[in-house]
Amino acid sequence: MTRPTMLIAGAALAAAVATFLAPTAARADDLEETESVIVHFGDLDLSTPNGAHLLYMRLKNAAKSVCGDEYDAIDLKQRGDIVDCQRDAIQHAVEHVDRPQLTAVYDHLHPRDRAIVSASMSGVSRG
Repeated sequence: MTRPTMLIAGAALAAAVATFLAPTAARADDLEETESVIVHFGDLDLSTPNGAHLLYMRLKNAAKSVCGDEYDAIDLKQRGDIVDCQRDAIQHAVEHVDRPQLTAVYDHLHPRDRAIVSASMSGVSRG
């Protein structure tokens, strides 16, 4: 079975969006649907740093389109919620894709979260 050429970011982005859209428990109960974005990467060579970086940028843009832009926030709390949503969405998507070069890009840009996704760097290939 071949690895899919697109990432359906529904699970990764939906979980982050649910967190972003539902700051209180009461709001979470009312949440019926969440946004998701399909990120295509069949045109990229994820075994190269350039291909992995391009996919990371696509994931970042997808997270921004779903979570919002932190620079449009009206206050610091909303900005923090948006940043958390984007970070969580990207992290889940990187874990889902599970490619060493993409993980390396993520680890370089998010050193605090390195331990979370570095497990995919163990050399075990699923593809």
